Amino acid sequence: MKATGFTIGFTMLELIVVIIIVGILATAINVAIFSPSLQGLKDQIVNHFGVTASVGNQDDKVYYYMPAEAGDSVAQMRSKYYFKQFWQFKIMENGDGEISYCIFSDQPTASSATNFDKRAHNEYGEVLTNGKGKYLCHDTNNPSLEAEEDTFVNLTKKYDIVKAYLIYNGTTKTLSSSTPFRFLFDSNGNVFLDEGSAGDGGDIKIFDPTKRPLLTSPATLIFCQNSSCDKNATFTIYPGGLITAK
Repeated sequence: MKATGFTIGFTMLELIVVIIIVGILATAINVAIFSPSLQGLKDQIVNHFGVTASVGNQDDKVYYYMPAEAGDSVAQMRSKYYFKQFWQFKIMENGDGEISYCIFSDQPTASSATNFDKRAHNEYGEVLTNGKGKYLCHDTNNPSLEAEEDTFVNLTKKYDIVKAYLIYNGTTKTLSSSTPFRFLFDSNGNVFLDEGSAGDGGDIKIFDPTKRPLLTSPATLIFCQNSSCDKNATFTIYPGGLITAK
């Protein structure tokens, strides 16, 4: 009786194909485990930006008459400079070099317009929170917020973001500690690109583009994971508050 043996083997071509497939899988796994998801960043920014626009559209921060004899100087400032209190999505580079954002409504602390300090304060301002009561704000200038902040808003720690740019009307701005990016929303669907200087000098010129820039054409916001910015999340922001990611 003759025994029949079988030998199972791979050709060189088959081995090469297997090696290529294993390499692709290893790269995909490595990226998934060690690289923060830019898609996650896109989803988060679109969601939180949309929420800010919605809150701004619904929270009627409009002028209301507050006579001097009422005796409440802070309330008078809130009345006179109501437009400084629109809800805003502020992107900033903190003193520690980390990039984050904050969603809040500015509030005065005394009877002077200059007491709108363009920062979030949980003590006397309004700061948006997530569904778990955590502040959607990371601002090293206000440590009292840090213990109760949503850590996802620290884009450097969560998504390895190292740079950010804002492109509008042919001009590119680079985010820095002295140049934050702001988007403010009023109840009429308008979007402003900065809290502006309107009111700081005693004037009230809310629609003066030199004092309070109104978004009139699409702006581009870019977050970069590296210095060359070839790994980025890019957003387009339209007048009216619509935001899209690509």
